[in-house]
Amino acid sequence: EKTVSDEKKKDVEEALGWMDQFLTGRPWLAGTEFTIADCACAASISTLVEMGYDISSHRKTTEWCEKCKAELPGFDENLEGAKILGDIFKQKVDPGRI
Repeated sequence: EKTVSDEKKKDVEEALGWMDQFLTGRPWLAGTEFTIADCACAASISTLVEMGYDISSHRKTTEWCEKCKAELPGFDENLEGAKILGDIFKQKVDPGRI
């Protein structure tokens, strides 16, 4: 069956929860300035979103993702790759099973 296991979903939710905690009280993952941590996580989170995963229950992470889109140079290029990977993933997994 073309589905994502509950265990994997739990792992993703745990990681998003950690991100929300890291982002509490600061605009970027490692503090007040953009760092390589934000760059790396922006690529991962944007790909996750393009795969169809709903991150909206993680308010801080969602706000941070929007901030990345608006402020990070080169984010558009990253998003192009995320969309390609997301499309490939969606071909392999039933849309309601993410």
